[in-house]
Amino acid sequence: MWTIVVNTRLYAFFYAVGKDPQAAVGSSVIRGEANIARLLARSFPDIFNYEQPAEPAKTNRADEWMDRAWGDVLYGCEADRKRFLADLEASLGGRSHQHSIDGGKRLGLADYVVWSLLVKSGMVLSAPHLRRWSNACRAASGGRAHARTRMPSHREGGAGRGGSHDEGKRVRRRSSRKHSQRESFSGSNSRPRGGGGRGPRRVSGGGSANGANGETDDDKRGRLQAMLQELEIPFDVHEHPPVRTVEEMLPHLEGARGVKCKNFFLRDKRGKLFVLTAPHDREVGLAGVGKAVGAKDLRFAPESLLRAKLGVEPGCLTPFAVANDTPGEVQLLVDEALTERGDGQWLLLHPMVNTATVGIPAGALDKFARHVKHPFKTLKL
Repeated sequence: MWTIVVNTRLYAFFYAVGKDPQAAVGSSVIRGEANIARLLARSFPDIFNYEQPAEPAKTNRADEWMDRAWGDVLYGCEADRKRFLADLEASLGGRSHQHSIDGGKRLGLADYVVWSLLVKSGMVLSAPHLRRWSNACRAASGGRAHARTRMPSHREGGAGRGGSHDEGKRVRRRSSRKHSQRESFSGSNSRPRGGGGRGPRRVSGGGSANGANGETDDDKRGRLQAMLQELEIPFDVHEHPPVRTVEEMLPHLEGARGVKCKNFFLRDKRGKLFVLTAPHDREVGLAGVGKAVGAKDLRFAPESLLRAKLGVEPGCLTPFAVANDTPGEVQLLVDEALTERGDGQWLLLHPMVNTATVGIPAGALDKFARHVKHPFKTLKL
């Protein structure tokens, strides 16, 4: 018997794509480096160190760092970027023998995503653990891109003095026009753009077999449908395979009555949480949403909070999930286009899992929300 070991290195180059590249996969469009990276990681699980069933905490940490890098590094202000570098330096130096940002001993998907975004932003990685980690990422990438690294001067004591545009005495970077038009890959991220306009939606896996409280997907769905029956809310059920994005869901709902909806789980600078529900084709600018609700620096909340606060998995978010927020920490926001016609219009929503879609009269969403003590605020998006 022959045993053949093949070492594979995968490169993805983005040319003149701005901050959020996109990839066409069949009839779907995957937006953002992290989303593209997650898709590749699930396609080649033996290559990427991501989504380890035996170590879910590592996957959660990886997702949180990718989320933060997208928001703080790519779209954040100078203070956000400095805080991110300081936190990353502390994390990398906080555990002995830690080589990756998810706490593991080898580089994984999140390392490549975050490093790629740091390279893209041109930040200076002057702190010791950041330099070591950046050098490891660069070596693993085959030296295709270079983060700006330098030894800190006697005036720079802390981690994360990055973000400056002063060239100083930095490592020489490739400056040819060909390379300047590239954006380094090593992963990708997803979410709407913080400054307005619609950005990428995260590519997420199907609903977990077990929720945080031990509920199966069938338990979650059954509990919701029982609540709808108790409230005498009529509903349709459309069964379909697990879907990770709106684009994947649309073909399964052809002919279904109702407006197909998309949902965002958001957090502002002070930590206040929101679920925003809008028509699937609505342009959503987070800056405008934040202004309408008085929320500063509105961005996507990490997946760990999605599970902890709403009890659903990525790809399964729905306004119904506020029923799991018993402390009342999450505010529900709904585009007024979904409610202005009352019961003459139906809404298509996930029943806390992504293996089915439930249709209800638009007016019934207000009834449900009030029943679970989460009356929603309508917005004109």
